[in-house]
Amino acid sequence: MILDFDKYSLKIDSERLLIRSAAFHYFRVPGINVWKDRLSKIKACGYNAVDLYFNWGYHSKQPGIYDFTDIKDLRALLDITVELGLYVIARPGPYINAEVSAGGLPPWLFNVPDVIIRNRKDGDFVHSNSYMQAVKEWYSRIIPLINEYHNVIALQIENEYSTNEAEPNYIQDLYDMARAMGVKAPLFHNDAFCACLYSDIVNIYALDTYPTINLNYDWRTNPYGFGTIDHMEDCIRSCSEDSPLFIAELQAGWFDKWDGFGYEYIRKLFGREHINIVTKTALSQGVTMFNHYMGCGGTSWGQLACDEVYTSYDFAAPVSEYGIPQENYYKAKELNYFLQAFNLSSTDVAVSEDAFLEETDERVFIKIRQDNLNNCKWLFIRNLYEERKEFKIKNQFNLSLKPFDMKILPMDLDLYGCKLDFSGLSIFSRIQKDNYEVIFLLLDENQEMLISGFDNKKIPQEIQIEEANHLKIKFNNLPEKDLFSCKFIKGEKVTEFVFLKEETADRTWIIQNEAVIGPDFIMDNPYKAAFSENREVKVLNLNKNSDWQAKNIDMLTNQELNYTRGLEWTYFKCAPEIEIDYDYSDWNLVKSPEKLDCISNRVYDEFIWYKGGFHNIIEQIELNVKHCYAIYLNGTQIFQHDFLYYDCGKELSELITINVDTKILHKDKDNEITVLVRNLGFNKGFENAPNLPRGILNFKTMPYKEIGWRIRGGLTPEIEEWDFINIDNLEDASDNSYLIWASASFEVNLPENIYAPLYLDLNSTSFDKANIYLNGNLIGHYLKTKEPQTKFYLPDGFIKQKNRISLLVWNKDNYQRFEDYKFEHNNVIITIRHIGQYNLVDLKKLV
Repeated sequence: MILDFDKYSLKIDSERLLIRSAAFHYFRVPGINVWKDRLSKIKACGYNAVDLYFNWGYHSKQPGIYDFTDIKDLRALLDITVELGLYVIARPGPYINAEVSAGGLPPWLFNVPDVIIRNRKDGDFVHSNSYMQAVKEWYSRIIPLINEYHNVIALQIENEYSTNEAEPNYIQDLYDMARAMGVKAPLFHNDAFCACLYSDIVNIYALDTYPTINLNYDWRTNPYGFGTIDHMEDCIRSCSEDSPLFIAELQAGWFDKWDGFGYEYIRKLFGREHINIVTKTALSQGVTMFNHYMGCGGTSWGQLACDEVYTSYDFAAPVSEYGIPQENYYKAKELNYFLQAFNLSSTDVAVSEDAFLEETDERVFIKIRQDNLNNCKWLFIRNLYEERKEFKIKNQFNLSLKPFDMKILPMDLDLYGCKLDFSGLSIFSRIQKDNYEVIFLLLDENQEMLISGFDNKKIPQEIQIEEANHLKIKFNNLPEKDLFSCKFIKGEKVTEFVFLKEETADRTWIIQNEAVIGPDFIMDNPYKAAFSENREVKVLNLNKNSDWQAKNIDMLTNQELNYTRGLEWTYFKCAPEIEIDYDYSDWNLVKSPEKLDCISNRVYDEFIWYKGGFHNIIEQIELNVKHCYAIYLNGTQIFQHDFLYYDCGKELSELITINVDTKILHKDKDNEITVLVRNLGFNKGFENAPNLPRGILNFKTMPYKEIGWRIRGGLTPEIEEWDFINIDNLEDASDNSYLIWASASFEVNLPENIYAPLYLDLNSTSFDKANIYLNGNLIGHYLKTKEPQTKFYLPDGFIKQKNRISLLVWNKDNYQRFEDYKFEHNNVIITIRHIGQYNLVDLKKLV
């Protein structure tokens, strides 16, 4: 494969290509089979590329040790992209952001001597040999692996990087390093500010664009929200004249945070309109490389998440965290199918003396581009009004646009059997065979089509026409039924227009030279069609004939899949560390009273134990801890607190003072103090360094006491791997019941023709904090007071026939224990359900 580019587009083997990419986090979607499932849905949506961050910290838990096996097998991942025919945009960092802990950097890097993360300190560039040596080691492991695959069309160095003075040194060093390691693909950097940063170093300048990040406001109320994209072409061409316009992150959703809105709200906020407007506006600027971020949601299992986000990373993406296509998936498919049918990889702004619209304002956007490949023009028009708008185009024909809609409409488009002078109906797709083509158009009311250049026509009576210089087809109202058509013939060539409603287009799939109408979605390879209900399927296969063939798909009766019946929970007390007779002599001594944080003490676990002793009485404790913590004196809990707040993107700290009930202390004797801290993740490092301290930041007693602190990471059930021990052989590990380990077994026996993702429902629980484990894998972090998430996806890659689900329950209320705690209806209802159920049919049986 020969890669080249010019100012218009990438060229692969001398052929221009418009890159339609979707971002996919393999590390948030564990399981090789699940990778194939999600990537096949991306392929079926019409994308021709996938964007892959390669997460350094995910593959390297210790210095010099790298894991590329099993669910971290990157060759298996890249093999799937080759099998599916997807190009790859490779993004190996070293920093990736992605709302992962430390931005994808391994926490052990924080303790490398003299290291300055990302060569940046307080916004200033500071070169760090230690950091660059570590980066070189990571690149030496990941880049040769990427180089094995010839479907890699671009490689990113760093991500969203900037310094106060925009020094080029770091990016230049990474560029040279990648080239020295044999990268042949174009190199790019992703500019978060549309400021032309490092455009003179990389081969292709790329940028982010997220018009909607403040979820407190409805984007529909802001007519200026798309202003950056509206002027993108002029902005980028001021610094990048010779490379294609590339949006490396084009908004397809947004992440939710602790104390956030919940993804149901975010999906409703964005709807299907947002991805339509954002993408078409980008195309109006001549963008020929775009990557929808995210294309597929995921799960921040284990310790993947940065401190800002909770378990679900659904992102309101086209493919949900559960693997089920959503409303914006079908709009993305509509866009991709059009771009698949008409290659817009070489266009220029059209110069015209005629006014296309009688008037415009800030809520109406218009752009006309000359298509150098299809030898036509495309009208890009956007309506941000709350009501449908009527337009008069060139004083010749009428156009109507729905509220918050945008269209790409053809002008002077030569087809097989006619010329499409103008169409107010958007083109959905096209299939062709020899001299016959079928153009699928999306029905809309109050629209006109102008057609000329044909010899003969076949138009059914239900289509209203007027004939003058052009044949005009009018659609004043939406018909009750769709899938009607008309034909135009010129010589031996035929163009058939097939008219679809939007809901029909959602269930229409173009596979090679066939159109299949009916399935909810397409998955796997060889492809399977998924159906949620009985439905008629219609197939148009030009390889056979030009007539539709209909088949009825009768599904098996849907059965409610409820795995809680007969589910028996067994629970154990699991925090011996709190006991006063617990032997912690083998724990590490903390470095100093001034360096209690976990990074200084090389502890990177989610749960961190501190334990020590002091003599006589204390009356107050002053402390600052990140993020959730509890304090125990002589085995009794005296305080528990959660703190995680941001102000304008900056993490806040909280120094608080608590009073101690001296009745639980031994006067003139030794006392023991234990602190359990839960680190919700390291900072993602977008603005600040990702190595902000976690654990105990400050701790002081009044009166002052020296405490010989020792520290250890991890909880007893995790360290001793209770999930892999027969429940009958487990027993209480402690006398106290502040932390409870609850475990139950369930079986999954799904037929091969059923697709039904599962989730754990904690909506009715009485406890406030819990970790969720599936077959030994930490798959969820539940924090009732801080997150809207109560449904936790059970990742398909971890599901077996026989499964164990476990909860590490840590209650919120001070002094409350779990004495005689049982998972019964009067205390907590925990249910495993399926998010949806689909019957799968081999696509070959349909076509």
